[in-house]
Amino acid sequence: MAAHTAQAYLPLAGVHTVVSPTLEINDDLVERVDSHRDEGQSPEEFVAELASIHEAEGTSTREGVTG
Repeated sequence: MAAHTAQAYLPLAGVHTVVSPTLEINDDLVERVDSHRDEGQSPEEFVAELASIHEAEGTSTREGVTG
């Protein structure tokens, strides 16, 4: 199950607070991510590294898809 919450600004006594996006993943995927992270590396840092690798390789999950 994956869910994404968009960033929003919430008024709090005249101060704008940024709500970070949330990505919900199942426990099995959490364990997979944890097993590959370097010591001290956060899950967010690991996912960012994966995205960078994916972008550098020029691969796309939408390859061959038009629209």
